[in-house]
Amino acid sequence: SSSCILPFSDRMGEGMETTIHNDEETKDLINTQDLSQNQQSGTPLPSSSFSSYLPHSSNSSLRWFRLFFVLLFLVAILFITDRKELLPRDANSGNSQPKYTKEEIRAQRLQLMTRYSFSNPSAINYTSLVQDLGLARVFSPKFQSSSSESSRDSIPPWCTYDEEHPSNEIAGPILNRTAYTSGILYNKMPKAASSTLSGIVLRIAHNVAKRLGAEHPCTSFEHHIEAAGNVHRLFKDRDVHKSFLFSSVRDPADQAMSHIYFRHISRRNKIPSDENMMFFLMDSDHQNGVVSPGLGGFQIAYLTFAKLTKFYAWNRFNPTRVAQPIHVHNVIQAIMETYDFFISVERFDESLVALQLLLGLETSDILYLSSKAAGGSYSYRNGKGCFFLLKPNASDAVAAYLASDEWYAKQYGDYVLVEVVKQSLDLTIAYLGEDRFDQALKKFRAMKRDGEGECADKAKFPCSDEGEEQMEAAEESCYSNDWGCGYACLDSLTPDDIPS
Repeated sequence: SSSCILPFSDRMGEGMETTIHNDEETKDLINTQDLSQNQQSGTPLPSSSFSSYLPHSSNSSLRWFRLFFVLLFLVAILFITDRKELLPRDANSGNSQPKYTKEEIRAQRLQLMTRYSFSNPSAINYTSLVQDLGLARVFSPKFQSSSSESSRDSIPPWCTYDEEHPSNEIAGPILNRTAYTSGILYNKMPKAASSTLSGIVLRIAHNVAKRLGAEHPCTSFEHHIEAAGNVHRLFKDRDVHKSFLFSSVRDPADQAMSHIYFRHISRRNKIPSDENMMFFLMDSDHQNGVVSPGLGGFQIAYLTFAKLTKFYAWNRFNPTRVAQPIHVHNVIQAIMETYDFFISVERFDESLVALQLLLGLETSDILYLSSKAAGGSYSYRNGKGCFFLLKPNASDAVAAYLASDEWYAKQYGDYVLVEVVKQSLDLTIAYLGEDRFDQALKKFRAMKRDGEGECADKAKFPCSDEGEEQMEAAEESCYSNDWGCGYACLDSLTPDDIPS
């Protein structure tokens, strides 16, 4: 029977800030794990390992006596760290909650470790793993549908107006912004349909407010959070009854290739040689990189409210192994509890329709024209004009690395999270009702096709199809930047125009 390593919290959408583990404990655990594996494999220990603890004495008895106490101390540290790793965590305080006995925890860990090889993460069945962990959840409605009403009193709780955070705010330094307490809030995940979703967020904020007779668009956030830790600062004080926080996730390899080709190959004209690509694939910058500094994955690090210790989940001394998988599962559980919804890029239309039904929106509220289409469009760079978006292409060497255990070990948390989101979407669709969902999806796709046919040629993006800058026209056509371009044309569409 499947076992659930961690119980799911009843509190959804609450902000949290927690330190997942202690720095010194993590260092000791990593050193101990590396030593253990070296002993098993017969690999000679480096000079900085146990030999450095041995006293330089001719007294053999004293030397072995001291070594015994060193070993005893390290075993104690390993036991304490393992014990702490397995305790479920409270999403608000970060304190460990001993909800299982020691024997139950050890039994669960043994079952997990014997069924899945964390030294061979590329071969893990992530669908089965997520089911065993029980990490998927139902994204249930937080608000009653009121989109068909017209009075101001019927404005949904998340549709607020805050003068400090007006919708359509021009992107600027996040550090200069105060925390958000309400509104529709999108943590803009790089290269995960992010610009398209920013436009959809603005469209929702404008349409709902206009339909309900509000003077201003609903408060919204739809920007990148470029510094680690700022996600907690921006959203830790949000009122979960007056806000809706969500983000998007994408297959880690696809996201990495898209990011590299956008930032380095297309924008900076770098040659996609194997040497360059491997160099870019090692970049752990919070905003512009593709991996994290041993935090379980780029997307995990971008989403978490927690303060994570570098290299707790992966380290270069054992690069093909997931160092502490249960710690990673704890972080994912906390993320799933903190956010109200996630978009799966691989199931984009389904995710949007689920979002529509959860928030009680109209089909027209989630219509869009894609902001960037690699291999067939241009993108604008402030002050430097337009550049052509090349379609990502992995050589045999790069493809082999993206399928390797080292890559999967680095991005283990992201692969788990992507699967958690997909399974959560399935649970949510079942909760909403499959017949109701299928009808809504059919209606959305029909309106989307009609919108593309009617509005694609009318929308003005910052760059034309020929690569010419057209910022003045884009300012009239888009909410901001290249977000929500063609919204006026999409507004003109009505369900009555769409064949059933």
